[in-house]
Order: sequence, then structure tokens, then C-alpha cells
Amino acid sequence: GERLLAIPRSALMSVPAARAVLAPLFAGSPAVAEPTRALAALLVLERAKGPRSPWASYIESLPQPEDQTHFVDQWSGADVAAVREPWFETLARGKRAEVQAGYRGLADALERHFSSQTETDWPELAALRRELSFDSYRWAFWNVESRAFLDRGSTDTAFPVLVPL
Repeated sequence: GERLLAIPRSALMSVPAARAVLAPLFAGSPAVAEPTRALAALLVLERAKGPRSPWASYIESLPQPEDQTHFVDQWSGADVAAVREPWFETLARGKRAEVQAGYRGLADALERHFSSQTETDWPELAALRRELSFDSYRWAFWNVESRAFLDRGSTDTAFPVLVPL
């Protein structure tokens, strides 16, 4: 029971951090508040900040889009069929749909909630709108999916969290 490592919550890339930074977006779009989408949105935003992000070194260490070309959402139908497992075809189709729906939901929410006032009042939201593309969302999605830990905090619900070490 000895503690080996303690990481302050403020150092984590978490769903609460994403919701705090992108509050107006989440308030009006429950679908965008889905934990993986929220964390992916934060990752896209922080990546766009470059060296100004408190997580810049961590983000630079993450695999880049060119490192993610072998992920199952980009496999051809023939490649998926070659595995010869019905569950794998379902998995591949599901992940492809999940990435596409996540991007579309986030992009649609940004368009619905964006106004000239948003640019002034919520510069983070404006920056996310500028930086979001299918490729940037896919990059963030797969980094969250492949690197997140589940944080149970003090509840029964577990949320993904990135631990920049």
C-alpha cells in the first residue's frame, strides 16, 4: 500500500479540464460532452497552441498522424475480411463510425455555437474551430484511445485521462 507516485490533478489532461476550457460548447451539445470527444477536443486545442501549451512536451512525444496509418479505421474491406473474424469486422466498422461521428459532432457543435462574440469571449473555442479538421480529430482520438487511463476519482464512473509524464 505504499504510494509510489502522486500526480496533481492540475497536471492531467482530463475531461473536467476539457469541459472547463470549452464550456459553451459542452453546455449546448451533450453529444460533444462524451468523454473521449471532450478529451480529443482538448488535445487538438492544446496541440494548436504549440510551445504555449502546458502540455507541449507531452504532445510532441505523441505519435503523429503518419504513425497512425495502420489503425483499424483505415483498413480496407479486404484487409478486415482477411482477419476472418466476424467480431473484428464489427470492431473495424464501429471504430470507423466512432471517429467519423466524433469529428462530425464536434465540428457541427462548433458551427452552431460560434458567433463573432465567441471569438472575443471564448478565444479557446475560436482556436479549436480554426484547428479542427478530420485529420486533427482522428489524430487526437487515437492518441486518447491508445494512451488514456481510466480515472475513477471518487465516483463509480470512469473517465479517460491523459497523464503527461
